[in-house]
Amino acid sequence: MISDCGIKQSSLKNEFEIFCGDILKVIGSIFIFGILLLLTACGGTAPPTGWSRPVFAADTVYVGSTGGKVYALDPANGNKKWTFPADNSKLATLYSAPIVGGQFVFIGSSDKKLYVLNVSNGEKQCDFETGDAIIATPAYANGVVYVGSSDDNLYAIDPTQKNDKGQCALKWQFKAQNKIWAEPLIVGDQLYVASLDHHLYALKRDTGQPVWDKPFEAGGAIASSPKFSDGVIYFGSFDTKVYAVNAADGKLAWAQPFETGNWVWADPFISNGTLIIGSLDANVYALDAKTGKTKWTKATGGGIRAAAAGNESFVYVGSEDGNVYAFNMSDGSEVWHYNVGDKVLAAPALLNGIVIVQNNNHKVHAVDAASSKKKWEFETDK
Repeated sequence: MISDCGIKQSSLKNEFEIFCGDILKVIGSIFIFGILLLLTACGGTAPPTGWSRPVFAADTVYVGSTGGKVYALDPANGNKKWTFPADNSKLATLYSAPIVGGQFVFIGSSDKKLYVLNVSNGEKQCDFETGDAIIATPAYANGVVYVGSSDDNLYAIDPTQKNDKGQCALKWQFKAQNKIWAEPLIVGDQLYVASLDHHLYALKRDTGQPVWDKPFEAGGAIASSPKFSDGVIYFGSFDTKVYAVNAADGKLAWAQPFETGNWVWADPFISNGTLIIGSLDANVYALDAKTGKTKWTKATGGGIRAAAAGNESFVYVGSEDGNVYAFNMSDGSEVWHYNVGDKVLAAPALLNGIVIVQNNNHKVHAVDAASSKKKWEFETDK
């Protein structure tokens, strides 16, 4: 037992009882234990491994590696364009995905910093330091980058300006009641952000002031990044449920939340009125986005922590069993599965018929979306 962290090992199968703060749940996913070790400074013999998802922009795929570096790769062949840091040094553990906005690449790190890189060569333009690790992927719109931190704050940052310390300039910040691990959602002039304090907040994008009379309260911590479709915000929670909330007033949009068998950490994926979301119960759920009713359910061999990728016809999901699955969007029938050799904790990316996914052991795989044949494989620095 590691008493100073509030984490007790409960079985030889890596099932842990997590009771930090007000969260109490028995789960079978060792990555939860790893990240809590990291963020509570409990220590440990093995270095933590991140779960940054690949991101496409223009003619490049950007990856925050499990070894702590940012790579820009050619999506056609996996050839490296640039790396940050360019030398042999590394950043801390990367859970945040690299996103592109204007001329910049933004990525948060567990060293408490948001890094702003030149999109063409990876050179650092500036950084912004928060009070704790950054797990959340940033969001960008109209010259401003928004990022949540484990210090409970959401920050709005101008990457083109610097303060008197040489850091990227702060425009405003919003204080939640617990850590922010979810990616902010931008919808028009509003910003939606979820927190481990169980709340979904709606804020004015230019000032950070609340929009709703009060935030929406779920039954558990929220690490699932909210998504928007047809006036509704969707997200999962550690209370094992999937929620649909009206964007205008913060009221529940479904008759009741949808119940799964374990924590819902994965982000939703929405296409043509169907919401796809995975759970740590190892199932992929397809729900009617209007009602929350089940269209189909498909089991994998391991927990699903990350979002799906897809289109109108097919959806691609990574699992802790080491496989990426392709399912028919209409009925959930399996088209193929492809083993990447280790757990998949980060969402796959889909572009021009190629699925790109990073496993938990320093490798990026690119497979043909139709046939699952390997296109290329890239090994990052360890």
